[in-house]
Amino acid sequence: MRRNSINKILILVILIIGVALGAVTFLNMKHKRENDPNRFNVTDKQIVNQDTALTTEVTNDFLKSMNEKQLIHYKIINSIDFFDTVKGEINQFGISFDNEDIKFNIDVKSNMSLIEINSKSKDIKTIFNDGKCRDFDEKNKTYRDIQVVSQDEYEGVKKSDLSKLMPNQRYNEGNVILPRSTELLLGVDKSILSEAILGTYMKDYSKWDIDGNEEFLGRKCVKISGLRYGKDERSKAEKYIALIDDETGIVLKYDELDANDKAVNGFSLKEINFNEAMNKDIFNLDVQGYSKESFDGK
Repeated sequence: MRRNSINKILILVILIIGVALGAVTFLNMKHKRENDPNRFNVTDKQIVNQDTALTTEVTNDFLKSMNEKQLIHYKIINSIDFFDTVKGEINQFGISFDNEDIKFNIDVKSNMSLIEINSKSKDIKTIFNDGKCRDFDEKNKTYRDIQVVSQDEYEGVKKSDLSKLMPNQRYNEGNVILPRSTELLLGVDKSILSEAILGTYMKDYSKWDIDGNEEFLGRKCVKISGLRYGKDERSKAEKYIALIDDETGIVLKYDELDANDKAVNGFSLKEINFNEAMNKDIFNLDVQGYSKESFDGK
């Protein structure tokens, strides 16, 4: 009888110790999560699907749930949600940006865009309108149709739901960002609308910093700086500095620097205007005066 009592007491003690150790482990894990700068500040009420942590809708409360870095990151990779129209001009320099001047007119609500790219070697106008995309070569007076491939889903997430993800949830297992860019943004998807470049570099929050605020072209900007993913062998670029429009997440100025802090690649806006009425005639796909060119140049 006494032996049974002793055994019961031992079992009880072991259970108590196990519960205590489990509680300590849980608290340590919780502490680590709460102090992780990359964690998702999404409450249970905001989560629709526990696996993808979608918010039901993008509200001010959803944006306020993010810390400062998350909000900057979010705006950059979802910048097309923060304006109706934008037009302006960009000057690009360096090997990676082909020393081109780009004029752009983008109407997000009407799903139309006109991008004009000019350099010593080319003068190209790309128009996207009514689901069609067409290149016009102004030097040779030729045109070609660009195949539009519509993709409604990436990695099991509907394209319409990508903006409902916290920023670090926009990457697949290979750390490749799930893109929102479309033919609407051809020509500027690697510059002012920079999910393809900065969106990639910004995933690791330990690799970039917020350096304060500046004004550029009359716009309030956030200045950030960080490391590229390795050194670019052609330009020797290792790091970058960028000015991000505080309201829209558009990148207004971007410099890639070598080890001596010399700017070797980048772009800078000459002018930019938001939410102005646009003449829809500029998005005309009419090919009168141009001959057709195939993709192989024949």
